[in-house]
Amino acid sequence: MIVGTPQSFYTPFYWPEGATQGGNTIEEFVGCPVGVRLAGFEVYIDVVNTVGASTLVLTNVGTTNTMLSAASFDLTGLAADTMTTMTLATEADLRLAANGLMKIGVTSSDAGYDGSGLILYPHFLAV
Repeated sequence: MIVGTPQSFYTPFYWPEGATQGGNTIEEFVGCPVGVRLAGFEVYIDVVNTVGASTLVLTNVGTTNTMLSAASFDLTGLAADTMTTMTLATEADLRLAANGLMKIGVTSSDAGYDGSGLILYPHFLAV
């Protein structure tokens, strides 16, 4: 039971770096022990990878729907050294039940992509 006004919280998620990531989809899961709503999602990257295609996907595992306003976001369109706020989907798809999961997927067709400098900031609000 939550007492008082729910507070927003986030944890920076540093994308795992490694030379073996190129040409693959790397997926990570984020979950919370209480029900939450994704209140915001920001992306930061040191240097934009402009070789091949590179996309970000957020999925509500419970509904299997996207949590972004579009099915995916083109990471090659980011500005280096700048925090970029993602546009989110509809309210129903932003809610995670207690122990629910959000799947974060980054796909790159560049065999040399290593995820260097990519930081993801999901902002949650307990509900």
